[in-house]
Amino acid sequence: MTARAVGERERPGLGRLAWVVCAAAEAIAVACVVMLLVGQVTFSEAVNAYLVTNLGMVVTFAAIGGLVAGNRPENPIGWLFLGHSACFAVTTLAGTIAVVRQDTLSPGALRALLIVFQGVWPLGIGIALPLAVQLFPTGRPLSPRWRWLIGLTVLSGLVFDAQTLLDPAALAVTDRPVPPLIRPAAFHAADPLWAAATLLLVGVLGASVAALVLRVRRARGVERLQLTWLVWAVALFMVLNSQRWITGNGPILFLLTLPLVPAAAAVAILRYDLYDIRVIVNRTLVYGLLTALLGLAYAGAVLVLGQLAGRDRDNLAVAGATLAVAALAQPARRRIQAAVDRRFNRRRYDAAQTIAAFSTRLRAEVDLNTLTAELCTVANQTMEPRSVSLWLRPRTTGAIPTGHP
Repeated sequence: MTARAVGERERPGLGRLAWVVCAAAEAIAVACVVMLLVGQVTFSEAVNAYLVTNLGMVVTFAAIGGLVAGNRPENPIGWLFLGHSACFAVTTLAGTIAVVRQDTLSPGALRALLIVFQGVWPLGIGIALPLAVQLFPTGRPLSPRWRWLIGLTVLSGLVFDAQTLLDPAALAVTDRPVPPLIRPAAFHAADPLWAAATLLLVGVLGASVAALVLRVRRARGVERLQLTWLVWAVALFMVLNSQRWITGNGPILFLLTLPLVPAAAAVAILRYDLYDIRVIVNRTLVYGLLTALLGLAYAGAVLVLGQLAGRDRDNLAVAGATLAVAALAQPARRRIQAAVDRRFNRRRYDAAQTIAAFSTRLRAEVDLNTLTAELCTVANQTMEPRSVSLWLRPRTTGAIPTGHP
């Protein structure tokens, strides 16, 4: 039996395994929600936000990781997503049981659950996600010279995990006191080591981003479109959550926008509607800029008209501002569309300009040979085909082919 036949037999089994891991993670998330509702435990706002974030990680990365690994089991990105989800599933389950059942658990069981709670999630953040960034979208490092980063990522994640677990405050989660794994004095004595570990983690994350940037610069064709999906999703996610990171609030917004990045990665790897990224980028830029412009124009119009009309006529100012913004919408959209095409979609802009110029010349051109040559030239410049052929069908004779390479 050939190696190819063995691989074809193993792929369905790996795909089923991926769906089993996905189902297990989703079941754990549901079980955690049920325990929290049945237990009727009152949490602080910070704990609520933490639970929402954890459950969002589990549900999102499990579903998309199962989809990717189930259809492309040879690509490690889906498995890394599943591993990330599994880490947060185990963490959330252990933490939920520890908080809900803390009054009935023995000290040893409570301590064990809290160790799992604090000792598993750093593996998803410190190992699974950086590796996914480094290997996206092909599942291989940028080049053989970048393989060292994989081993360094695993080492950095393990050290980050140890630092998180050994912290004296790591197990102080429940109302019942649980002693730390090591004495606070011993932990703080290793502060230089923990500082070096933090720098190592930051360096690994920076190197992962640098590898992704280099991959984007070197990519061509389909791979460049795949990377564009990921980069655009990350940028949109960061913009939408900028307020949350500044103020520390907004877990629901984080939960709603969290699927953007793994979903974009899934589209890129599965190549489903891959080429639509150009349309998505274009529309996002156009309507994002249009919304910001109209919002500023509306606010300014209301302020100016309100000052001119006086406070007794605020409704008149609002109505006038609304009409002004409505009249401005279409012209502004056309101008923004042209500016975006000129800056981010130059090929489309140049093609539109070429066609517009040809249309102008077409009105005055009467020579058939000149018109044929210009039409083939325009097709070459806008479509860039390997060859162009034009068939003219006279009224009385057969077709006369006219070709231009």
